[in-house]
Amino acid sequence: MSVDCLASAEDAASQRSLGGCLCCGAVHLYRETTVISPFLAKRAMCKEPELTRIVFCQSCGLRFFDRGLSETEASRYYQDYRSTAYCFERNREEPFYTRRAHRQIASWLASAPRRAALAAALAANGAPAHFDAVLDFGGGDGTLISELPCFERAVFDFSDAAPIEGIVRVNEGSRGLRPWNLIVCAQTLEHASSPRALVMTMAGLLAPEGWLYLEVPDEMWSNRTLAGSTRDRWLKWLVGRRRILMAADTLSTACRIVLGFLPPFGFIPMREHLQYFTEQALSALVRRSGLQLAGCGRNAVGQIYAVATKVIL
Repeated sequence: MSVDCLASAEDAASQRSLGGCLCCGAVHLYRETTVISPFLAKRAMCKEPELTRIVFCQSCGLRFFDRGLSETEASRYYQDYRSTAYCFERNREEPFYTRRAHRQIASWLASAPRRAALAAALAANGAPAHFDAVLDFGGGDGTLISELPCFERAVFDFSDAAPIEGIVRVNEGSRGLRPWNLIVCAQTLEHASSPRALVMTMAGLLAPEGWLYLEVPDEMWSNRTLAGSTRDRWLKWLVGRRRILMAADTLSTACRIVLGFLPPFGFIPMREHLQYFTEQALSALVRRSGLQLAGCGRNAVGQIYAVATKVIL
């Protein structure tokens, strides 16, 4: 790729709101200054933390960072993702990202309740009881689809996690060699710089009358923060003072996760989750990607999900 192309990719990644909301396309957007986390800035962008904007869609409720990640930046960030070295490096910048927290995430991702919630959501929205071929898109080792009744199970993931027994790994070149009757994409869309492009890619891999299951975390919060120029001055001062930034980030994160709101001097730093979905936003994304929505809601483990089918023209 040429230097000019790389520059264009960086520009597009830093102005994602220019085309409107990433899910519904609405142009009624509110923008608020925030900070790129030191860990993401260092690992993905090879730079010091700086200011960016978080965008609020007034129509569907999606919240997303104006700054996304270019392909090069995403590749840097997800290399050896959640390895021992990754966890150690991240903990130095984010003290709350501990080994215990990492183990809890890994345990939940591989848990039986998640597999049961997937099966229940599919059944509740009219999906078949059995599939010929199922692809877990972004599913690590494929554990989530391991109990679905089907003849063939495969996983596509950018990490180097070895698939569990009974699941075949497909790579970038081979994933489209066959149509899939069901594609499961869970806890992945929030990482995508272009979620609509990702959904449309998966739609193209579906067999006629194929099914798609999308799942994203429910991470909404209420704002009690400073606004306007006062906020901008505070964050501009904060971003150059690493220790104070770390303390403010820790307090903001604790308030958002435990209490569900940001305090007056709080902020949501840009990390690997590039957008925060509502049910309305996920539904709008499905429809805008040319799929037929079968159902949307919260599953048995509290995650936002949508079930869709491929429209036959």
